[in-house]
Amino acid sequence: VVNCIILGRAEAFASKNSVFDSALDGLGMGLGYTVSIILMSAIRQIIATGILSFDNPFDAAQNIFSIRIIPEDFAISMFSQPFGAFCTFACLAAGLAAYKSHQQNKAKKLEKE
Repeated sequence: VVNCIILGRAEAFASKNSVFDSALDGLGMGLGYTVSIILMSAIRQIIATGILSFDNPFDAAQNIFSIRIIPEDFAISMFSQPFGAFCTFACLAAGLAAYKSHQQNKAKKLEKE
């Protein structure tokens, strides 16, 4: 489903814009999606295990760094399950919506003044 959303949006943008603008849009969308997936993964890993770590993707035995952020007793293992991904996404989406609403309210107040 995610692939269809990304490709459908890219096709809709590319059909109405130039090649250069479409290439920049595709690059921006790809980088944005990558950042959002990394952010969600980091949040889930910290909440589920209490540790932020990075392993070599080609050799899982090679740990590049590992930092304990939350004590082991306070980790919520549910976040390592698929439901944890939905909870993380919901919280990030709610946070983004609240931020956008706050910015819109701030802009409306400035317009009134």
